[in-house]
Amino acid sequence: TQIIQYVYRLATPASQIAKLAKPLGQDAQIGETYALEAIRFQFAQLAAITVSHLERYPNNRQTISVCLSGGVWKFGPVFRESFEASLRELAPHRNFE
Repeated sequence: TQIIQYVYRLATPASQIAKLAKPLGQDAQIGETYALEAIRFQFAQLAAITVSHLERYPNNRQTISVCLSGGVWKFGPVFRESFEASLRELAPHRNFE
């Protein structure tokens, strides 16, 4: 909790947290359990928000295009793969690209 308190007292906590994405991805790629679990949890949350948005604003498209913006996606495929798996799990009736 001391680390969390320290980070959130900084002037730009989001940018400091973002810097942790690269080592988190590296740890996930070598199979570190904490990293894999953290990525699965966080990207499941992102997928839930995405699916909630799609349900709130429905459309008739067969395939939904999802644009990945930001730097975290370049730190390893584990981020994208986790997000895609969560989307498929939460919305199996939809096609995503």
